[in-house]
Amino acid sequence: MPVVVALPFVLFGLLIAGGVLFGFLIVNQLRFNAWCRAHGLPGLTLRELFWAHVSEYFAAVRVGWWFVRANLAQRSPRPQGRPVLFVHGYTQNSTNFWRLQQELTTRGRRCHTVFLGIAWPWRRIAAYGHALERAIDRAGPDPVDIVAHSMGGLVLREVLRRRPGLRERIASVVTLGTPHHGTAAARWFTWMYPTRELSYRSEWVEALPTLDALLPGVPITTVGGTADMIVYPEESTEQPGSRHVRLEGVGHAGLLVHPEAIQAVLEGVSAC
Repeated sequence: MPVVVALPFVLFGLLIAGGVLFGFLIVNQLRFNAWCRAHGLPGLTLRELFWAHVSEYFAAVRVGWWFVRANLAQRSPRPQGRPVLFVHGYTQNSTNFWRLQQELTTRGRRCHTVFLGIAWPWRRIAAYGHALERAIDRAGPDPVDIVAHSMGGLVLREVLRRRPGLRERIASVVTLGTPHHGTAAARWFTWMYPTRELSYRSEWVEALPTLDALLPGVPITTVGGTADMIVYPEESTEQPGSRHVRLEGVGHAGLLVHPEAIQAVLEGVSAC
């Protein structure tokens, strides 16, 4: 088909896709505020919602660029410091941590990313743990620091539950926007196994041992954003005994790019 003929169809397709995405964002923010009101929480004002979407958009653009940048980057000799394992969230990939990898590499830390696999709707969260188990095994005899975004933190808890012998290999843990008690955003998608398990206060997520029970004495940092409309309520990102960092006005993707989130990671993996 000639380009001049195909162009209107392409533009129409982009317009439809943009409309669907915009509609999804509107519905999502309405659900977020409705849940907050139903549970006596303030929610976000229109102004706060606007800026939350703007900041999330630019955060998503940066994360998308990191995917390109990480695949174009030349391999460089790895430092010799204690290894850091990065564990991504649902439907995401390991390039989400490109900026954090650069920060830690310049500080002499060895960085390894863990790709959990394709997010099939019938795949249970426990199945993602095999990739993380192999990564910990391959990291060598030294203890490792774990930095996990979103579902990655739950995958870590599941791995440590079923393989207690790995617990002594963990030096510190930082979770970014992990729904440790599930998320209310998943309540309309429980027909899929992962979102059913990720639902707020679900039977599966509440049965998982807490990080402090799994790793007594290990420094744990949890980070949550008050404008996170993917994982809420924000208190769900906390764990008993952890150092919790609450970031005002920061969304789910923003937890990967916000300077205070990056600083929390740098401090968290240096805490021991």
